[in-house]
Amino acid sequence: MADRVFIKVDLKNIINVTRVITINRYRLAPIYRNKGEVHDFWEMVYVEHGSLGYHAGDRPGRLRKGEVLFHRPNEFHNIECDGKNGATIFIVTFDCHSSAMKFFCGRTLTVPPELTSLMNRLIDESARNFHLSQYPLPPKDDAPIGGQQLIRIYLEEFLIRIMRNQEKHGRIETVFTSKDSCDNSLVGELCDYLSEKADSNLTLRELTERFHFGRSHLCDVFKKCTGYTILQYHTKLRMDRAKKLLSEGNMSISGVSEALGYESPAYFSRTFRRYTGMSPTDFKGVPSDNATVYLEKDTPLI
Repeated sequence: MADRVFIKVDLKNIINVTRVITINRYRLAPIYRNKGEVHDFWEMVYVEHGSLGYHAGDRPGRLRKGEVLFHRPNEFHNIECDGKNGATIFIVTFDCHSSAMKFFCGRTLTVPPELTSLMNRLIDESARNFHLSQYPLPPKDDAPIGGQQLIRIYLEEFLIRIMRNQEKHGRIETVFTSKDSCDNSLVGELCDYLSEKADSNLTLRELTERFHFGRSHLCDVFKKCTGYTILQYHTKLRMDRAKKLLSEGNMSISGVSEALGYESPAYFSRTFRRYTGMSPTDFKGVPSDNATVYLEKDTPLI
């Protein structure tokens, strides 16, 4: 009897929260007011009790009990009470590069009753696992097993279910309408992450754990959409950065090697010559756009 062939299906993610930065729960006095801030990650503000005023960019508004507000990365924002009434709020700041997050830009939404319990689970699990309202966010020594993962799961589920609720009432179009748009979103997230990590080594295992896709799916989709393997693209980014640092003439070859996370100047020099056709010594001081990066095809990411 022939062996049965099992087909494995990669599970698709439209929202992937990669990190939390802060988790705060405050009881604000009626006279509370902050000066405002800007940061490069998302912020979700939920009002448990009371109400408060806010500015999101140039847009003022008021957030009431049971409502949630989202601030996109690099958006100025602040909150304040009205001088008469206080508020209890829950705030999570987090990294998420998923294209679907564009739905939340500038959004103030009422949390439907069926999602209130999910929000409460997120709040309770956060309190079990972290000392809230402190920075950096300190984990508790007696945190239950898997708690941090549940925080991510609850937050992602909340975001997805909020989107579904709005879609059900005809308030948004479907976020993704085709497989190609899903793939393009994933590749965009990958490119952003590879750019962030241009000064360090990467492994496929790290990417699969971060993006929650299988190795073969990540490699196939990336090659199909960009024409490069993941290693080729990552090495190109690193060589582009190396050329810029060398052309500026402010760092030694050893310094550039260390800045880009290479294990030794000799290994960096070999890689640089392999991908540019020049040695770092020859290139030092030459404008970066005068050198061409030559990519070897189908080199696996180790």
